[in-house]
Amino acid sequence: MKIKQPKIFIISGVFLLVLASALIFIIFFKDKFQKKSKPLARANSQYLYYTDVKALILPGVSAADSVDMINRFIENWLKKQSLIDKASKQANYNEKEIEQKMVDYKNALLVYDFEKKYIKEKLDTAISENEINNYYKLNLSNFELRQNIVKAWLIKLPSNAPKLAEIRNTISIGKDKKKIESYCSQFALNFSLEDSLWKDFDQLILETPFQENQNKLLLLQQNKFSEVSFNDVIFLLRIFELKKSSQISPLEFVKTQIKDIIINKRKVELTQKLEKEVYEQAKNEKKLEVYVK
Repeated sequence: MKIKQPKIFIISGVFLLVLASALIFIIFFKDKFQKKSKPLARANSQYLYYTDVKALILPGVSAADSVDMINRFIENWLKKQSLIDKASKQANYNEKEIEQKMVDYKNALLVYDFEKKYIKEKLDTAISENEINNYYKLNLSNFELRQNIVKAWLIKLPSNAPKLAEIRNTISIGKDKKKIESYCSQFALNFSLEDSLWKDFDQLILETPFQENQNKLLLLQQNKFSEVSFNDVIFLLRIFELKKSSQISPLEFVKTQIKDIIINKRKVELTQKLEKEVYEQAKNEKKLEVYVK
């Protein structure tokens, strides 16, 4: 019994707190919101009622927080209604034109939602490597690089790192990656050794002294290995492969882009197919007629 009593006390305390908050909330909102005859706000001839904001009152939210949310909603509603009133009084306001735009917008939303559901059901998202390769080969001119890309190592070391001369030599040669990975894991401030991936060179050297170089292409073409120091930090750059801006991008670098293109093409084809099917069905069911020839 000694163990259970504290639990009963705690549960009772929480329950009483929740009940008290609920009672305060109900009492507070009873007079303000219950009757629709008592609006919360007015903007010209438009009124805002409790039924318009009751969705803001969420379970578990305190009365004070709910009141705050409703007050902010009311203020935003008043601002919006003021703009609507001002816009409706403009000299060039055309009510029929606005109504037509509303109808067009509603219809566009209906069609968009219908097409979206159809595409979700029918879209095949599986893309083979062969399909990617074929698209790449047939559209090479569309994959001209707009930036320099590299396969490279970039390592940031403190100037007092141990065996610095030895590791510098190993990095400059560009071999013994496991040894370099082990060293960097222990002593590097930051490092990137993903030499199998193409990277945007400007992004790679961002926030390093290399970005201050006025002729980055010359740096890339003339030096496989580069080093620069700044504030007791040494930056080591080892370039393995380079593709210059205006050259054709390697397939690996644009593979994700090609997948997106293929998927978007399929979506367009499905949309056109749906439009044709619905049109043909409507014709066959004699729902369409043309009176002008």
